[in-house]
Amino acid sequence: MEGDEQPTARKISGLTKYGNIPLKRGLT
Repeated sequence: MEGDEQPTARKISGLTKYGNIPLKRGLT
């Protein structure tokens, strides 16, 4: 599970820099 979440966390980290709004839109 951690192996699959690691790459995903990296993408989320990049989105968090822009804000939580774009992050939610990307996941929706």
